[in-house]
Amino acid sequence: MRVITIVTGTLEENCYIYYDEVSGEGAAIDPGGDGGRIIEAAESAGVNIAVVALTHGHFDHVGAVPDLIRRWGCDVLAGDEPDEVWPKRRGFAVSRVLAKAILRDSRKIHDDDTFSVGGASLAVIAAPGHTAGSVCYHDSSAGVLFSGDTLFFGSVGRTDFKTGNRAAMMKSLAALAKLPPETVVYPGHYRATTIGYELAHNRYMGE
Repeated sequence: MRVITIVTGTLEENCYIYYDEVSGEGAAIDPGGDGGRIIEAAESAGVNIAVVALTHGHFDHVGAVPDLIRRWGCDVLAGDEPDEVWPKRRGFAVSRVLAKAILRDSRKIHDDDTFSVGGASLAVIAAPGHTAGSVCYHDSSAGVLFSGDTLFFGSVGRTDFKTGNRAAMMKSLAALAKLPPETVVYPGHYRATTIGYELAHNRYMGE
């Protein structure tokens, strides 16, 4: 399995294309914007996007979903708890309407669900805290975790938005801390890291 990272939008959100080199089948994880660039990256690598997997419903993580559906007709997976599609301020009204429609039409997933992409099997880890519906995706065979806005390099996601909850975030981080330390973490923003590095250097992981 290979990972392509595309940084999208004004908030510099990480979209990941996780794909099987043999079959060419892949998943787009959090396609937040710049749909044309995501499609170009996938096509250049010979990837057919079979599924879009969302870690949560904030607009900066879902903006390019319609572009990918039009191109590939792919399924969309999202957590089964409500997400507030922040923010409400002027200028983001269209993004909020789009995000709500995407979440409404998505296939709901739950903790411990799994789905296949090419030769990989990804497990859903419920990770409320940043939002009530936040999830992570873990491929235990490859040793990779797509953490969305739950765990970052040296930090964690905010919990002061609607449906955010600090106590829930701490429980979610405690669950992630049990993964093997060599697990590579691909977060929703900033650079990749590992569980081991975060256990050693991220103060939130020890609370």
